[in-house]
Amino acid sequence: MLERLINIETRYNELNELLVSPEVVTDIKKMTELSREQSGLREPYNAYQTYKQLTEDIEAAKEM
Repeated sequence: MLERLINIETRYNELNELLVSPEVVTDIKKMTELSREQSGLREPYNAYQTYKQLTEDIEAAKEM
């Protein structure tokens, strides 16, 4: 499961980069397609970011 979330994070970040590239910005069809894909990944991406932050917080608390 963790590997899948890492893959989602990687793809989400790739989509962010693609969506600001000049080639995509000028191609409305491609931009729409990539935006939809990114939208579909947003919820699991955000959940994984929360998980990573909580994991870091737990480790920091253990070190105290």
